[in-house]
Amino acid sequence: MLPLPGRDESLALRLEDTASALDAGVTAEAILRKTPGTPCLDRGLVAGLIEQGLALSTTEQITLELAESSGSLPVAMRRLAERRHLRAQLVGDLLKSLRYPLFLLVFAAFVFSFTAALAGTSPLFIIGVIIGGVATLLLVLLAVRALIRRPDAKGSRLPGVRGLIEDVGELPYLEALHGLYAAGMELQKAHPKALRVVPVGFIRARLFAADRSLQDGKPLTEALASTQALGTETLSILAPAEQAGDLEAALQRAINRRQHTLGRRADRAALLLKITISGIVFGFIIWRILSFYLGYFSMLRH
Repeated sequence: MLPLPGRDESLALRLEDTASALDAGVTAEAILRKTPGTPCLDRGLVAGLIEQGLALSTTEQITLELAESSGSLPVAMRRLAERRHLRAQLVGDLLKSLRYPLFLLVFAAFVFSFTAALAGTSPLFIIGVIIGGVATLLLVLLAVRALIRRPDAKGSRLPGVRGLIEDVGELPYLEALHGLYAAGMELQKAHPKALRVVPVGFIRARLFAADRSLQDGKPLTEALASTQALGTETLSILAPAEQAGDLEAALQRAINRRQHTLGRRADRAALLLKITISGIVFGFIIWRILSFYLGYFSMLRH
């Protein structure tokens, strides 16, 4: 299920406002009292914001709480806000690109209904066909979702979207690991928490295997490479930096790269989907109109 762009934007704006207030010297108590709800000052500002409705994932909550305890909460909030802005923009652009294909599907349903009604087809049959078409589309989407979540890499074989699926799997992991590591959590403790946010089954399975090697003392990039958990490009960014002791900055560079490629591949996949649906719908409309008029003229001749 895609995250809602409006929700991400609202959360990002609230994080930015809170970070600005902290930089301006506003106390946690004053920040919490600006929003209706019961403050939770005993457990800290982050816990109070969550109690008042700030929707964070478990990993994001841990990251901000660690940053709060280390005195770097404004920085962590701005970093998270930036990522939520980018995610909202990506999902928003994707949804906009799907408007035309959805319009075509609705138009095809209208053409079918109109021509079938003119041909004297039962309204119940028309409704049944439309409901069946919608149900088939939903089943296809659910099947693709289930395939992506499989741990055996079959989801990576979907035509034309392998790179996109890999980016969708890698990016949340890199963001979570960077957030936890930058907030001060040890790498061996941060890694098991970061890999749990990965939505792609085969990447998550490989990351679990890599985590076992990491916990046994192997360097991160060596453990990741041994299970092919991440792509070659990401590993080429992380490996030299880990050896040089600059893993935090390298994780951010890898995040920036995956965000760029994810946006580009999502645009390409949306274009491919648009072309495919357009071809199918226009072919169906042409066939339906020709069938209707051929049948109509055949009736006239008789």
